[in-house]
Amino acid sequence: MTFPTNTGDPPLSLSQTFVHIRALAGAIKQNAVALKSRSLAGPVPAPDVMYYCTGLAGQRATLATLAATPGLADYVATYYPAVDLAAAYTAMITQVDATTAWMVANFPKAGSGELLLVKFASDGSITTNSFSTANLATFRTQLDLLIAQID
Repeated sequence: MTFPTNTGDPPLSLSQTFVHIRALAGAIKQNAVALKSRSLAGPVPAPDVMYYCTGLAGQRATLATLAATPGLADYVATYYPAVDLAAAYTAMITQVDATTAWMVANFPKAGSGELLLVKFASDGSITTNSFSTANLATFRTQLDLLIAQID
C-alpha cells in the first residue's frame, strides 16, 4: 500500500457527514420557504421552478449518499437518543420526492415531453413562461409539507 498524497479528498468523518446532512436539510428548507414566498408574491418564471426541481433532485442524491455512510446511524443516535432520526429522515426524503413529483407532473410540456420554458412573441422576441400564484397553490401545499419535515 502506498502513502496517500494531497490529491483527492479523505473520507468525511461521521461528524462531518452529519453536519453536511443537516446543512443540506437546512438549505432544502430555506429554498422551499423562499420559493413559497415568491409564489405568493406573484408569478414565478418557469425556469426558476425547473432549477429548483433539479437542485432539489441533486440535494436528494447527495443526502442519499451521505446517509448510507457506515456507522452514521449509531453515531447520530448517541447525540439524539430520544429522536427516531431514521424515521424523520425517511419522512423528509418522502416529501422531497413528493415535491419533486409535483414539479415533474405539473411543469408545462410539449406533447413529446420537452419542457416549455419560453415562447416567441409575434415580433420574434422571447418571453419566459411563468406559473401564476393560482397555478402554484397545490405546489405551495407540497412546499409546506416539506418545510414541516425539517426543523
